[in-house]
Amino acid sequence: MKKWFLVLFGLLFISSCSTVEITKTNPNLPNVQITSAKGGIQSVTLTWIPITNQNVKGYVIYRSGSPTGKFEFLTQINNNLQSSYTDTGGILSTLENNATYYYRIAAFNDQGVGPFTQVSATTLPRPNPPEGLKVISGLPHSLILQWQPSSDKSVAGYMIYRAQSNLGPFKAIKRLEGRENTTYTDIGLQDGVTYYYEVSSINYKGVESPPSAYVSGTTQNKPIPPLSLKAVPTGAGTITVYWFPSPTKDVAYYEVYYGNSPSSMAYAGKVKSSVLEYTIKNLEPGKIYLFMVKAIDASGIESPDSEIVQGKTFPIPEAPKGIKAEQLPNGAVKIEWASSGNDIAYYELFRRYYLFITNEIAKVQGTSYIDDKVKPDTTYYYWVKAVDKWGQVSPDSQTVSIKTRSQ
Repeated sequence: MKKWFLVLFGLLFISSCSTVEITKTNPNLPNVQITSAKGGIQSVTLTWIPITNQNVKGYVIYRSGSPTGKFEFLTQINNNLQSSYTDTGGILSTLENNATYYYRIAAFNDQGVGPFTQVSATTLPRPNPPEGLKVISGLPHSLILQWQPSSDKSVAGYMIYRAQSNLGPFKAIKRLEGRENTTYTDIGLQDGVTYYYEVSSINYKGVESPPSAYVSGTTQNKPIPPLSLKAVPTGAGTITVYWFPSPTKDVAYYEVYYGNSPSSMAYAGKVKSSVLEYTIKNLEPGKIYLFMVKAIDASGIESPDSEIVQGKTFPIPEAPKGIKAEQLPNGAVKIEWASSGNDIAYYELFRRYYLFITNEIAKVQGTSYIDDKVKPDTTYYYWVKAVDKWGQVSPDSQTVSIKTRSQ
């Protein structure tokens, strides 16, 4: 593989030089009359009047970076009728931009090289940067760049650079093709952030201009989050979150989040901007939850998180305590127990006998009940559950038993 590479390189080198340098001189050959030497983009084109004398076989050209410097062999043209040559620097190098080069050209034949004619030309400078660069700011997630088309017809496109500081570093983000293509929308940007831009022109040879003066633009700001959150238990397994509205004018809706820790907040739901509360249901009783709300504007931009507040669901009532039963002189059984708290709506009283027959015999708002539907010489078992005003039911109380008297 290496051998083939060396062979290919040698062929390319020989092709670029046409042939080896002729060192003999022949003063009898005519001078070459150069008609123009024109600098281009990293190139110089020499034009001359071809010598039709059959005694002339072609031309040799030398190049130097100064009028008195060393002229190095550039090429040999084996065609006396050829009338131009474009110097692009060769395979392994290019001519510099806005640089003056000096050329000597002479005719040659088998007896040697004739008198040299000298000429110079300056390559074109780098293209100018585009003018009129501006940024349209205040857009959601994006900024729009605009500039004037380059008046240089050699310009084939533009390179756009971006930084988050006016000191840089500016990094290339997009190349636009076409001299008239002078608008670019930079998308996927962070909200409320200032970005800095430079734009350069690129000609069809890939030569890039210096960058333009930088401009800056700021994306649309995030809305302000809602204020003064509070979380209040409002029912069985239910907490309602309340807040004051965001000061931002174009808020479209609010999103509510909840969880057990700040790092595990889950989406609960959303409400339109005119609604300033949200109720979350089916929560575990007696548990602390964290809540947070975001404001979302009409462009879909989210505010930062609001403050996180906590709320605790109502616990289930405690099981009634101190249950006892006694038979009254009239044969009825009186069951009593201690109160389970102020939020109790009523108590459910249960009775069992013959081991299997169980009934809810009463819903009682107080803490005692007289069961007058008992049979003599029968063992009864009683227990109570407390039900709070939100419908939450306590565990069973302890079970008390009593055997009624025989008649």
